[in-house]
Amino acid sequence: MEIGAGETIDALTGPDDQPLKLPVGTHCFGEEVEAGGATSHTVDHDSFEDAVVVEKQENPDEPQALMLTATNVFEATSVAVTKKVDGAGASGVGSTEFTIAVSCTLDQGYDEPTPVLTAEKHTIAAGRTVTIGDLPVGAHCWAEETDDGGAASSSVDHGTADDAVVLAADHTATITVTNTFDAPPSPPGGGLAFTGATVLPYAVAALGTVLVGLALLLVARRRRGTDPTS
Repeated sequence: MEIGAGETIDALTGPDDQPLKLPVGTHCFGEEVEAGGATSHTVDHDSFEDAVVVEKQENPDEPQALMLTATNVFEATSVAVTKKVDGAGASGVGSTEFTIAVSCTLDQGYDEPTPVLTAEKHTIAAGRTVTIGDLPVGAHCWAEETDDGGAASSSVDHGTADDAVVLAADHTATITVTNTFDAPPSPPGGGLAFTGATVLPYAVAALGTVLVGLALLLVARRRRGTDPTS
């Protein structure tokens, strides 16, 4: 039989949908065969030795009610998603942010796993880690990078449902997304790549030289045009 969380059902009923009458001395106990992905589960009467027993009642019209309680514990844990960058151009990444979609499912005994997170997007800068909490122990999690920030290549150590990381109760699982950046191309002629901060002072100095040259030329011309007797 199936029972939902917080529910109480009549486990044994007769053809008339009334509680089934059992012989005195009957031992009743239960076993949970599908725990719905719980971290742990118990049944208060789970064997013949600790069964609840049918006893003779003084009033046969008031049958004894037997109760079995199944308790499922769902512990929470977390997964950390870390962004790494490497390659010759990694130093130029700076504070670039990357978008990563995280998904998690939990096997609860159905035909398909139960979705916990479905492509939940997180923005992470290079060298940073985002931790996602309140996830059930036993969940399978993986990530996909939807914006690689212009990287030459990228990889995820747990990138599909088939190679998902399984969350445990005693530590935070990790998913690492690595982007590789190539060095920026050199300008034609083999010179150094243009950088505004480096070239600007030289450009200003060159402009000052031209202005000084023009000023000297203008003074020289004026002197040539001056009357020597004045």
